[in-house]
Amino acid sequence: MIVVIGEILFDVFPGYRKIGGAPFNFAVHLKRFGFPVRFISRVGNDQEGLEVAGHVRKYGLDANDIQIDDVLPTGRVIVSLDKKGVPDFDIVKNCAYDNIDLSTPDLKENIDMLYFGTLIQRSSRAFQRFSGFLEGISSEPLKFCDINLRQNCYNEKTVLYSIDHSDILKLNVDELGYLRTVSDLAGTDESVLQSLYEKYSLHTIALTNGSGESIIYDGEFHKRIPPGSVTVKDTVGAGDAFASVLAAGVMTGMDGSAILREAVDFASAICSVEGAIPEETGYYRVKGFQNNGK
Repeated sequence: MIVVIGEILFDVFPGYRKIGGAPFNFAVHLKRFGFPVRFISRVGNDQEGLEVAGHVRKYGLDANDIQIDDVLPTGRVIVSLDKKGVPDFDIVKNCAYDNIDLSTPDLKENIDMLYFGTLIQRSSRAFQRFSGFLEGISSEPLKFCDINLRQNCYNEKTVLYSIDHSDILKLNVDELGYLRTVSDLAGTDESVLQSLYEKYSLHTIALTNGSGESIIYDGEFHKRIPPGSVTVKDTVGAGDAFASVLAAGVMTGMDGSAILREAVDFASAICSVEGAIPEETGYYRVKGFQNNGK
């Protein structure tokens, strides 16, 4: 079982809105690839919370894992896009996902992989709650951290804690720059990735770079540039798409080069649709692991 803990919210674009949140996007992709997934989140007792439940059911996830908060509202992000479709995020503070209850005993059972990011740890109380949960897991699942650093929603303590408790780390070039600073690392991207891999005893580390060269390091380097034939609608959710293939590939024992090839191609395909989740399931014909997670 892949357990995903994190935010679900509405991405509000100019003229339209889409259901979103990196953990939700990740969970939907893995579910559509055929893996057993539990997605744990929290929404407000409001109209948007009701809509979230409908979306969760639509994508085959269990709405019973979506908690209801009677005080805090459902999460929202105001998204603006530049001329190249690259998003800028204004994340509303004090939302229901800041208060996810992780005390349910069955959350710690039968976990093969645990996915998390830093946004649900942005308050000190939320960090204490999550770190207590993480250290209370008796089994040894693969821990996948997609740090997803969002402005004013992280600090050095939570970032380094998350990495130190990870097996798989996915980050982008801006996040790598931040880690260079707080970890006092110098050199090429490759040398910094290798240093992080060794320092934190990682299984795999992945760097995404938009239209540039993405890298996976798992003891050896694998590199790939995205195909140039994609017409970009927006890049929202591209990193989540990459992360889902990375997780599926590691779970099924794929070679690092094959994982990177499929991850880059799937992320590029997601850029050809509006928002992070395509309506057509044909996008999920990724080689090597369909339905192998069941």
